[in-house]
Amino acid sequence: KQKPNDYIRELITQFKYTYNLSFDDVVGLDQAKQALMSSVPSDDQQSFKSILLYGLPGVGKTFLAKSFAHECQCTFFSLFASDLVSKYYGEAEKLIQSLFEAAKAEEKSVVFIDEIDSLVSERQTEQFGRLKTELYFQMQNLSQNILVIAATNIPWTIDYRFLRCFQLKIHIPLSDSIQRLLIAVKNLKEKKNNISPQQLETLANQTEGYTASDVVVVIKDAAFQPIRELQQATHFKINAQGLYAMSDQNNPCSIRCNLMEIQPELLDIPVMTFKHIMTSLQRVKKSVTQNDIDKIQSFRMKYE
Repeated sequence: KQKPNDYIRELITQFKYTYNLSFDDVVGLDQAKQALMSSVPSDDQQSFKSILLYGLPGVGKTFLAKSFAHECQCTFFSLFASDLVSKYYGEAEKLIQSLFEAAKAEEKSVVFIDEIDSLVSERQTEQFGRLKTELYFQMQNLSQNILVIAATNIPWTIDYRFLRCFQLKIHIPLSDSIQRLLIAVKNLKEKKNNISPQQLETLANQTEGYTASDVVVVIKDAAFQPIRELQQATHFKINAQGLYAMSDQNNPCSIRCNLMEIQPELLDIPVMTFKHIMTSLQRVKKSVTQNDIDKIQSFRMKYE
């Protein structure tokens, strides 16, 4: 039987990640990047030691934290707040303590806690009370080589005592039209398409209110549409390259067959077009509501 301490040590190694990302991989969010770079773990007593990233779901909080850790060459410990809740009595507090001890042992560390609201909200149960007390103690006694970054979609639910712990609160906004355009360009780069710059601008304008994640979903859905068309095709013809291309059934050169009868390497996959993009826009709706936006703005006005 695995001993609790062994179990905790094993969990700590699972929370340690390496991501080959940089700020170049993050589209936009320049103000947030600048704020984070002023908080690189160091011996500077004036640098921030704890940061709260807050904003709507899908705006890039987690991606930004991952890229920051790589950008400043920090060891990255990442976990969801729910990971800290253990079925063993008292184990979660030990896990928090061990996590910060492991972070302290590195040259520079970022401890990232996602969805922190689920751990440090106004919950009153005994176990959550102990967890909050231990985490609060650790955050009040951080080593100079540790930076804590937490993320939340609902910052107004966080215990006020913990809100005060975060020396810097950074709002991650909804993407603007330029950011949405750049996200589309980035995600189309390796996809076969004939979408023009003007059509991309149309896409950026028509996705007002979409999060960065929403725009990515639109592109992915559009990229899969040519595959759907192939799956539904009943007639193909052999083109000049010797590949099977979709054909109208009235074409005298067409062959009646389905996708499963053609070897994958012999398929001529259709190009993604702007029509595919527009079809996806009808299917993929924005994931946030005006009420969500208003709540974030209300919090921002109160605490920034």
